[in-house]
Amino acid sequence: MSTNAPPSARIAPIQSFIRHWRISAVVALVVVLAGVPFAWFKGQSSYNAEAVFMVAPAYMKNLETDKEVELQSNSQYLQFVFHLSKTVTRYDVLKKAIKSLNDKGIDLKPPAMSERRYIESLQKTTYVRSIPETYMVRIGRDDTDKKHLDELVNAITDAFIQTTREEQIYGSSDRAESLSERQKVLLGEMAKLEDERAGLAEKLNLTTFNENTENPYDGNLRLLNEKLANATIERMKAEIALASFRNEKEVSSTYQRSALELRLQDAGLQSLRNEVVKRTEELNRLTSGLASQHPAKAGMEAELQAMTKRLTLRESEFEKLAQANLLTRFIAAAEQAKATEQDIQKQLNEVQAQASDFARTFRRAVWITKELNRRETDYYEIRDRVNYLLSEKNAIGFVRLVTAALPPETPMGTGKVKMLLMVIVAAVLVGFILPTVIEILDRNLRSVMEAEKAMGISAAGWLVRMRDYASKMKAADQMRRFSSTLIREKARHNRQVYGFTSVKLGTGVTRVVLETARTLVQLGPKVLVIDANSFKPHGAFEDFKIGLTDYLSGRAELTQVVSSFNHEGTLLDVVSIGAYRTNGLRRLDKFKLAMTEWSQSYDFILVDVPPLLLSADAELLIEVIGQVFLVAEIQSMTKADVVRAKGVLEKLDPDAVGLFVNGVPIGPSSSGVDPVIVESLTGKKYKEFMQVPYWSLRLEMLKTQWSAWRMQRRAAKFIKTKIKTELA
Repeated sequence: MSTNAPPSARIAPIQSFIRHWRISAVVALVVVLAGVPFAWFKGQSSYNAEAVFMVAPAYMKNLETDKEVELQSNSQYLQFVFHLSKTVTRYDVLKKAIKSLNDKGIDLKPPAMSERRYIESLQKTTYVRSIPETYMVRIGRDDTDKKHLDELVNAITDAFIQTTREEQIYGSSDRAESLSERQKVLLGEMAKLEDERAGLAEKLNLTTFNENTENPYDGNLRLLNEKLANATIERMKAEIALASFRNEKEVSSTYQRSALELRLQDAGLQSLRNEVVKRTEELNRLTSGLASQHPAKAGMEAELQAMTKRLTLRESEFEKLAQANLLTRFIAAAEQAKATEQDIQKQLNEVQAQASDFARTFRRAVWITKELNRRETDYYEIRDRVNYLLSEKNAIGFVRLVTAALPPETPMGTGKVKMLLMVIVAAVLVGFILPTVIEILDRNLRSVMEAEKAMGISAAGWLVRMRDYASKMKAADQMRRFSSTLIREKARHNRQVYGFTSVKLGTGVTRVVLETARTLVQLGPKVLVIDANSFKPHGAFEDFKIGLTDYLSGRAELTQVVSSFNHEGTLLDVVSIGAYRTNGLRRLDKFKLAMTEWSQSYDFILVDVPPLLLSADAELLIEVIGQVFLVAEIQSMTKADVVRAKGVLEKLDPDAVGLFVNGVPIGPSSSGVDPVIVESLTGKKYKEFMQVPYWSLRLEMLKTQWSAWRMQRRAAKFIKTKIKTELA
């Protein structure tokens, strides 16, 4: 339910200035008063002298980079430049510069000032500034006296560069001398260690000693242990073989051939065995056809037995001889293995007896080798450092002079007049901008659009701030628009009871209700106004002794509470709060019955509800009424207040919620007059009405006011003179 488009909360600097001109004047005056001393001192012209030096990003070396001041990144370079900038104004540097000037016969120190105070003043007035996008830095001073100014700046610069070169390798001479002494000590220690290591090498029969070299004693000991283990195994094998031969009269195949194999493989026995076999075959052949009684057969059989016996005897003798030989060999092998084991055990015992001495001597030799290597490394590093210090102590380094300071010729500065004008301009700008800033930072509602945005709905109506006849005419028109909205709502939705509430007191809710009732009555509908605000009732209704609370408490009838009230020439039917409002509204059931009864007699019932966030009666009445308008007044309520009220109404969830904005300012445009009011009153276009520019009208008004003021002064002066004449 929106009416015509409301004015927006655009930034209007002129209107802001008009509303806050007193604050602007005070602030501008403060700026001027504070700026006059500033302009007097800072606006004074002075002479300037500057010298420029460069900080190289890399060390200008002769042999190698000095690792102590190596600049590896941009941040390190910037930090180094900052360090050098602070070095320029160091006390000792400035003192050295003053001394160099005194040696030339130049004394710039005021007679009444001590040397320390003079140096401290130089620290404050000498500036050091980096030149952007370059490696250069400026050293300069500003002074009202140009005499010897350039010589002072050059003396400071020379002292700074000299100090920087001396400190770029701090104490290089002393450090070189100390390092040379350390070299001599290292050489003496290395000679002693070399002699000791040579003796140990001769004792151990070794020439190399280091961490990776195996201790020869450990290797020898490990080898002897391995040999002893092998000898023990061989001894045990020999003893086992001897015992086995004695028990079994035979040799295991693991060691050598058995006695049987020796007998079968003997050449003599084999030859005899072949002859016996041959003769046996021959005798068997000869006797195969003979009878058993044949005289030749018995002789042949006896010969065969004799040959067999001789062969058996020979084999038996050979076996005894072989076994005796094998036994002797097994015994000799066992004795040999045992002797070998004992000999190795003896060697091992001798080596183990020398273990502690050998290991201690070897570890000592290894430690000496490590110490020699470490001392040798230190010696070479010290030698390189000494050579570097001796060659680099006079190098240019990072800092070098680019341009010396030149004698100043022309004074520089803004000047006191220009500075004072700048202060005045700044005061005017601050005075003009400050009201706009105040308006922007103001958290109060400044327009209908802000209220609509905070509430989330369009305004059903808005009422301008009535300050003159024109604004009252505009307000009357707006109320007619709002009343027509209510009439349409009744025709379409049969809504005739409306409550009007706000967030807090003093937002014009009662006036909105009365103006709405007066406009509706003028349009024809019959209207009843009910003051249900027990929190703060309308003061004009105090004459009505019987009211709503009297009816709700049973002390009056419904027909007794309605009274007539003259509001700006229009008679309105009103119901005051009554005398029993201390504890708030009671008997809402009777209030519902009264609303039903009044709805039959009146077209509209407008209820003035207490503030929503201050009184519990507001929530109770909204629940009964059903339709409520939240009245938001410009410059009296904040956006947060509207949002809080919106939350409460969403919780109550009435049948309908509307927004009415009160106290909307209708400020003048660039011409000083509101175009909407002009067109509403004159019926002409704004451009046709304003034939003369606003500034011209304003100027004529000021002239008129000035003339009137002068006439008043003249009249007062004339009366005063006349009174003095009469008294005289």
